[in-house]
Amino acid sequence: ISVYRQLGENEKAKALLDEMKTNLDPKDPYASMTYAQGLLDAGMFTEAIAVYEKLIETHPYDSSYIWQLGDAYRQVGGSKKAIESFEHLLEAHPDNPDLLSQLVQLYQETNNQQKIGSIRDKLLANFDAADLNTGMLCGQLLTQAGQHQEAKRIYEAIIQKHPTEPY
Repeated sequence: ISVYRQLGENEKAKALLDEMKTNLDPKDPYASMTYAQGLLDAGMFTEAIAVYEKLIETHPYDSSYIWQLGDAYRQVGGSKKAIESFEHLLEAHPDNPDLLSQLVQLYQETNNQQKIGSIRDKLLANFDAADLNTGMLCGQLLTQAGQHQEAKRIYEAIIQKHPTEPY
């Protein structure tokens, strides 16, 4: 799709997207992600957003597409729109570490230290070393805030729970 668009063969790109949509199994997250990526490549950001948001509803713990969704939100309405959209998604999935990471990145882009601090404090209050991804985000936010001793404590607890995890 991307190559067709670069060559100006938009009809071929559209035909391929139509074929993908016709054969799409909405229960297959990878087929949906492929289709949404094709929509992004075609510049159809609003349509891609709809597919990605449906993926979050149907597969909330397989969020490998969150970063593409963030890019699509930015294309449609900039960082402010992306923040509003991710905050809304977070209401339905408050413990999704990928949504939290994406929001932290957006807050960093907009220099919203208050919101970053709020997420950091929430993660710290609910810290569970068994939850690797959320724990790592908590440690990263503590490190960025200069709270190195607290971050060290978090990382040591994570290592205790996940001694073979190289991350």
